[in-house]
Amino acid sequence: SHWDNHILQTPLPPLESSSSDHRESVFISAHIGGTVTLPCFYDGVFSQYILWYKHILGQKTNPICLYSKYKTEVLFYNNYKNNRRFTLKSSYHSNNLTISNLKLSDSATYFCIAGYQTYMNFSAVLTVDVQGSGLTIQTSVDQSSSENIHAGDSVKKKLFIKEVRYEVQRGGVFII
Repeated sequence: SHWDNHILQTPLPPLESSSSDHRESVFISAHIGGTVTLPCFYDGVFSQYILWYKHILGQKTNPICLYSKYKTEVLFYNNYKNNRRFTLKSSYHSNNLTISNLKLSDSATYFCIAGYQTYMNFSAVLTVDVQGSGLTIQTSVDQSSSENIHAGDSVKKKLFIKEVRYEVQRGGVFII
């Protein structure tokens, strides 16, 4: 549709803007054939849509899916269409991407962007390493903006990244 094409044409905030001076590596290690759920928490009041992207160093960043709060629907793109390994579970403040039957090619950095019209901000940036792939990319988040949630022996990261706002004007991107 025209609406989702407009969103995909909005320039993405650069990946380096998701880092800050206080760094903490967020790295998820998983096994081939396993399942991983990538959490994304955001302000449910000001977000109109949520985008999930996949990025492999040296390659083009690819959109995985777009969730529209008002249409309450998920649109998967390209190779992710009709791919049952990728599922999205949404609520008012979260939009979690689950990848099942993991493959080596799933090793990448995944980021979730919450958007309102032409404003976008990172809500989560996570690097997944499917064991055996040798990927060693690490992504940083603001230490003060993340909190550990302990569930038994497992620890899940609840990530909040400082808002990065961009305004699209005259074909350029300007930091506000």
